[in-house]
Amino acid sequence: RGIQRGGFGHTNPAWPIRHEDKLYWQGGAGVLYVIDLNKPFSPDALSWVATDPVGASWTFGAPAIDETGIYVRSQRDLVRITP
Repeated sequence: RGIQRGGFGHTNPAWPIRHEDKLYWQGGAGVLYVIDLNKPFSPDALSWVATDPVGASWTFGAPAIDETGIYVRSQRDLVRITP
């Protein structure tokens, strides 16, 4: 699942994960996209959470969800997002 592009490094594109009425999709540099499945697919259904304030760390793999939060892994950290 890794992609190699020149000297820039690698990213592991994540598959989205569904939890309750939301789809969580981990994007590039420190971004977790949240898609509200109760709304028609449009800009109103989309939001995002920054997991790295400066976008200096690539995020990897699908987010993990348990009863305490959503977990996102990056090059430097494991970030817990509480809903």
